Amino acid sequence: MLRFRVLAVLLAALAPAALFAAPVPVGGKPADVSELPVAANAMVVVQVNGLERVKERIVKMVGSVDADAGKQAGEQIDGFLKGALEGRDLAGLDPQGRVFLAVGNLGEVASADGPIAVLLPVKDYKTFREKFLSEGERKSFQKGKGGVDEIEFEPSGGSALYLVDTTTGYVVVSPNRDTAEAYAGKYEKLTAKKMGNLADAFLANDLGIFLNLARVNEEYAGQIAQARAAVGQLFQLFGGDVLDKSQIEQAKAAVEGLFQVIEDGTGLVLAIDARPEGFALRAEAGFNAGSTTDQLLAAETPSPLKGLADLPKGMSSYSASQWGQGLGGLQRKLSAEFASDDDKAADAINKLVDLGGGAGDSLSMSAAEFASLTATTYKDAAKVSAARLAVFQALDEGAKYSNLVLKRKPKVTADAQSHAGFKLHAAEIEVDFEASVQKAGDPNQKEAAIEAMKKLMPEKQTLWFGTDGKRYVQVTGKNWDAAKKLLDEFAAPKAKVGDDPAFAVTRKQLPADAGYLLLTDAVPLLGQLSDYAGQLGGAIPGAPTGELPKFGKGKGDTAYIGMAVAARKQSVRFDLFVPVGAVKAAMKAAEEGEKDKDK
Repeated sequence: MLRFRVLAVLLAALAPAALFAAPVPVGGKPADVSELPVAANAMVVVQVNGLERVKERIVKMVGSVDADAGKQAGEQIDGFLKGALEGRDLAGLDPQGRVFLAVGNLGEVASADGPIAVLLPVKDYKTFREKFLSEGERKSFQKGKGGVDEIEFEPSGGSALYLVDTTTGYVVVSPNRDTAEAYAGKYEKLTAKKMGNLADAFLANDLGIFLNLARVNEEYAGQIAQARAAVGQLFQLFGGDVLDKSQIEQAKAAVEGLFQVIEDGTGLVLAIDARPEGFALRAEAGFNAGSTTDQLLAAETPSPLKGLADLPKGMSSYSASQWGQGLGGLQRKLSAEFASDDDKAADAINKLVDLGGGAGDSLSMSAAEFASLTATTYKDAAKVSAARLAVFQALDEGAKYSNLVLKRKPKVTADAQSHAGFKLHAAEIEVDFEASVQKAGDPNQKEAAIEAMKKLMPEKQTLWFGTDGKRYVQVTGKNWDAAKKLLDEFAAPKAKVGDDPAFAVTRKQLPADAGYLLLTDAVPLLGQLSDYAGQLGGAIPGAPTGELPKFGKGKGDTAYIGMAVAARKQSVRFDLFVPVGAVKAAMKAAEEGEKDKDK
């Protein structure tokens, strides 16, 4: 418990951090920071971009949702800090710098004297000791050799805590003598150059967590290799009990890819930011040049995906993607829209997949509500349309569409419709939910899974797909009239979603260039997820499904949750943004849902 008590007190000490010049200043541009005071060989590094600054940003963000909630958030943070500090005087701390926490080795962090270092910005070492330390700690102070001093940390009952006065404007505090001695000597510091593209993600946000994958691979290469082999054996021994052949191949490819990413990685950053517009989460990974993962990323060039904003206004979900050959091929392999054990159908599926393999030639956009439309540009859209027609014609009962078993052979009509310049084929699909979950052991779980799947996909649907010579489109709807209406809005939209202020707010907070973008209306999304989770949880004994909120329709309160993925050489970045408006809309819809339940 000591290590957690130490961290609580020391991190709380940074409450007055504000925006001024400092050894590693808060705010500002990451490019202004070339060297960090933490050791380069640390496995994990955490930075807080000024706790008082961060507190103010959280209060402002929460206050944008509800003024009283913002005030309460500020009071709760202050109350926590007051309790954690236990009467300590903050005057000895420099209110101008970031706080850092560094973990030398993850395997030893659980011990009471684990290799943890907290770096506190100070005005000067003497003032820090006189002001911040308690009376008992000051009395226990012992001047040590080699720049490592020692105190008895009172909240822990007198356990040793080691202090180092560095030349970087920081005092290093650690429960581990070896760690303190390392910081007291000459040590290699972590630099923005060493972090590469990850430095911006780490430093630009309110909170940054850096996992040094290079060190992890160096220290735990043997254990990682063993885990990789063990997972492969588990798939071989037990995979067939819960998954079919195609699902096993997908799962194996995904897990193998994850281990490859770890092996090739140089670092991983997870960062959060409380902005006036909403909450942002960013995750970014860096990879060794020339590694297997880097070779996969080499052809990726993020783009603005401008066509997304031109889709018709009024839908609940919008997405766009454009991948190079590497990630595009991987996506097609893992998504596996179609699957069949029949040789003829499998051959048709492979031909369709190969047609989508041109690097950078396919920009795909979609909009969905009760009807949905996906439009994709290809070098030869007519070939793609014909290949897709051949797949539907070859599928039979028992084949899979979107990982669901087909109840019967699709009814396919070539050249079924011509509209808005598009020549469209039609395929009537009927899926068998029960057959799709036949390997689920518990009957209650099987029933719950079926009901949950029905909320995500209709049992019967008709797809219209084809081309105007340049673009491939696929439209769904409860009937042709609904699908035709959406196609008309796509061909000549009366209003574009890019003109919707709610859409614009979220799009602005996401990266300008990406390989994938998704903006989805918060209320429909949360309602669907709540229903889905509740349905699945109902089959699990003790699951708190009754606590899940029920959402009303929330009409007139459109607010988009946004997600983006951007890949380029040596780097993959993921962003999630939840606008303040989405929280407001969700709260209103939840209140409506509660009222509906009481009726």
